[in-house]
Amino acid sequence: MSRQEVLPSGMSLDEQKMFWSTYNKWLSTASDQEIEQLEMGLQLIESQEARHLATAIGQQMADEQRRRLLPANLVQQLEVVHWPVAVAHG
Repeated sequence: MSRQEVLPSGMSLDEQKMFWSTYNKWLSTASDQEIEQLEMGLQLIESQEARHLATAIGQQMADEQRRRLLPANLVQQLEVVHWPVAVAHG
């Protein structure tokens, strides 16, 4: 499997690492309610095809109304590291 098959379209390896580092940091302190909120928010954009978590969260963040469905702590932590929302459109 090549690196391009693993990474979401348009996302560099460094951007991928930044996302996972921030996400794992958030996940380690997230409450059950925040995790449930994330799951519910992501269900709105799920389709039959599998979607990379970074892409799905990025799509949620790119839309102001859907961004509000994500846990505020996760959004804030991703914004702090300037995680590129534009990348997630791919």
